[in-house]
Amino acid sequence: MTPIMQGARLKTLFPLSDFTVLAHGLGIRWKGGIQPNPISQLYQISVTYFQGKPPITKVHSALFIPEGKKLPHVYSQNKQELCLYYPKNNEWYSGLWIVETIVPWASEWLYHYENWVATGDWKGGGIEHEQPSKVEVESKKRFSVLLPKLLKR
Repeated sequence: MTPIMQGARLKTLFPLSDFTVLAHGLGIRWKGGIQPNPISQLYQISVTYFQGKPPITKVHSALFIPEGKKLPHVYSQNKQELCLYYPKNNEWYSGLWIVETIVPWASEWLYHYENWVATGDWKGGGIEHEQPSKVEVESKKRFSVLLPKLLKR
């Protein structure tokens, strides 16, 4: 499924959301609100997706982090970039709908986040993150330099 197809499906199922086409259709950024349960707050999230790359899911609502703690299962504390699945297990691939996988997984992550804030205990499962290799770090640096150039087109 192309990024445009993914964005259109997200917009259809979340009509109050927004999606932007990036890099001449090679990617999309979807922004919408999700609520893990009826008494939860509405969290603003975004999913940025480029064909052939894993989606990047961020929470744009301020998350409360108890003193002395770090957000569990995130790729970036500052950017609040969520870890929703284990990439090496191929749990997500470009043939899956983001709206049927990534969005519900983000909602589940937020559900476990709320319980973690209340109890101090993360019950959302997952595995410890491995430290990236030097090659992975250099590759991400090159991509982070290239991405803004692609987005300006």
